[in-house]
Amino acid sequence: MKVRAKIKLYPHQKEYVLSKHPRTAIIAGYASGKTYANVRKTLHLLELREGQAFIFYAAPTYDIIHATYYAELIEAFDLYNIAYHEDKQHHEINVLTPELKGTIKLVSMEKWQNLVAFNATDGILDEFDVISIDRQRRIWTRALARLRKCANATLSITTTPEGHKLCYELWKAGKIKKISASTEDNHSLEKTYIDSLYDCFDEVHIQLYVKGEFVNLNGLRAMYNYREEMLIAPIDTADIPHNLIVGMDFNVNPFCLTISFEDKDKNLITFDELYIRNAAGCEGYGSFTDKAMMLLLQKYPNLWYQSNVDSAVGKIHTITIAPDMTGIARKTQSNITDIAILRKYGCTIIGTVNPPVSSRLKIANMAFQKGLWKLCSNCKNLIQDIEMCVTDEHGELDKTDKTLTHVLDAATYPVFQKYKHLIFTQKHGRIG
Repeated sequence: MKVRAKIKLYPHQKEYVLSKHPRTAIIAGYASGKTYANVRKTLHLLELREGQAFIFYAAPTYDIIHATYYAELIEAFDLYNIAYHEDKQHHEINVLTPELKGTIKLVSMEKWQNLVAFNATDGILDEFDVISIDRQRRIWTRALARLRKCANATLSITTTPEGHKLCYELWKAGKIKKISASTEDNHSLEKTYIDSLYDCFDEVHIQLYVKGEFVNLNGLRAMYNYREEMLIAPIDTADIPHNLIVGMDFNVNPFCLTISFEDKDKNLITFDELYIRNAAGCEGYGSFTDKAMMLLLQKYPNLWYQSNVDSAVGKIHTITIAPDMTGIARKTQSNITDIAILRKYGCTIIGTVNPPVSSRLKIANMAFQKGLWKLCSNCKNLIQDIEMCVTDEHGELDKTDKTLTHVLDAATYPVFQKYKHLIFTQKHGRIG
């Protein structure tokens, strides 16, 4: 079964799919065809290994895997009548067609510890630059250690560049073969889509996310699309709707919350913040998270607060929280996780794992540029973070100044959850 004969590839995709180099990387702009190239690379490797293939594919989260690579891979299997069986418990797809027989293992880079206990012929690391450089180093080492099943094993990379991270270091050290591609090299894209990218980014980030070029991001404004004239006037308490969306950062001092709602056009309006200094401790509360929740509910009571603290409160709110999801594992001094405490107060939690910092920043900038996220002028600490936070050379938030980034972290969790479709789309594959 020579599926290659039916493939139509752009030059950068063809070079990647058929490369004989053991460490090939497409470093490319958004929607440049990386997902399609990875699916075709998978089919090529299945053919090449003649029934012995064990291929692992890793991407930042399982959500991204299933929205992009998995969806297109299954579509290709159906197109070519390739028989397969899914082992969902182990995140594996067993290919049954004799000429292509093999296993494809799906791995979330959030759960990079799962890169153990199997031997592979090949591996693919997708959107490798999106994750932190420390995690990149651990994943790269573990991924190489898995390549024990054949003598000519390969480890491939596809990613949009995010500053001078591990892909840049590997390229400069001559350890990977770099294939460059621009968004504009994908001729199936609508011109309006490409124009929208130019509208969303400044010149530096166009080099990254459209041209696919490495750029040193050290000292650049993290929120480069923010302008002071975007601020709107404070909102009267009487005009605040019942349904609120809270962003939360679990840093102890300061402990930060942002409070938002959706307007009639479904735009996100951040109208208030809580910047809680905890130098004196949690002051009789069970934990710093308990203290923050009580301060929030005193100002914006919900049904739990009405039932358990003050039955005479007036306006009742429904509160949804998009928190720092490290709180799902971190336990407070009461031996209860932060997320469990939030649920105890009758709040709904959105999110399962923390999105990469670079993805949060990209989405927040795009939301500002498109007018989808609006900020009230009374949110002084958030405005200070937006105006002063910069990125390091890896595109991560520079946290040298310990007084900065905490409110921005809190604010961008709900922005990511609401607008993540801006960079993860089914039609064009992965954009971020």
